[in-house]
Order: sequence, then structure tokens, then C-alpha cells
Amino acid sequence: MRNLTLILCIIALAGAVSSGVMFFIIGNTKQELHHRWQNTEAQLGATETRLASAQNENEELSNQVRVLDTNLASNKRDLTGLRLEAEQMQQTLDLVEEARVSAVSAREAALTDLTAATENLAELRAQLAQSVSPEEVARYQQTITDLEARIGPMERRLAQKKTIDARRGTQ
Repeated sequence: MRNLTLILCIIALAGAVSSGVMFFIIGNTKQELHHRWQNTEAQLGATETRLASAQNENEELSNQVRVLDTNLASNKRDLTGLRLEAEQMQQTLDLVEEARVSAVSAREAALTDLTAATENLAELRAQLAQSVSPEEVARYQQTITDLEARIGPMERRLAQKKTIDARRGTQ
């Protein structure tokens, strides 16, 4: 029985020592956990701060995106307007070019008519010079007068066409 008491005492002493060791281990672990918890809370605070900062930046970027979208829409409208103006200018240019080609053709036709009338006048004058009869002279003079009357308007039209072409050439 004595051995039993001794064994029980040793067990109790071992239990007390292990209890003390466990108390110190638990105390150290508790302090470690407390420090970790404080570090984690500090990290959580820093993370929340960074999150709030990131949310503010995200909001600013969203505002910038809205402004850029508005500017883009405005630029698209402006570009569409410019494209329409360019198309209208091209159509106007095409019409002006057609008018120029038509005017050049008309001028060439007028020059051809004028050349033919001049040649006809020269022939008539030559024939008139060879003719002796006063009736023929009167008839030729009338033809010459008629031809000269036709040449005058043709020369004015030709001068107008040249003026118009010269103006278009300077533009």
C-alpha cells in the first residue's frame, strides 16, 4: 500500500508538473494567439483601407469612363457630320466637273461654228469680189451682215465661257 501511495503521489506530482507545464504552454500559446489576432486585425484594417481606396479609384475610373463615353459619342456625331459634309462636297465637285466638261464642249462647238462662219465669210467675200452684178453684191452684203450678226453673239458667248473657265481655274 505504501507503494501504491507512492505511485499515486508520483502520479499526482507528475500531473501537477504537467499541469504547470501545460499552464505555461497554454499561456504562451494564448499570448501568441493574441498577438496573431492583433496582427490579423491590423492586416484586416489595412486590407479594408486598401479596399476602400480601390473602391474610390474604381468609382473615379467609372466616372472617367462615363466622361470618355460621352466624348466618344460626341466625336462620333461630329465625325458622322463631317462624313456627310464630305459626301455633299464630293457630289458638288462632281456636278461642277460635269458643268466644266459641258462648258468646254460648248466652247469647242462655238469655236467650230465660229471657224466655219469665218471661212464661209471669207468665201463669200472672195465670190463677191469676183461678182459684177449689183443684185448679187447686195445679196452677198446681206449674207455678210447676217453672218456678222451671228458671229457677234458667238464671240460674246465664247468670251463668257472663257471668263467662267478662268474663274473656275482660279478656284
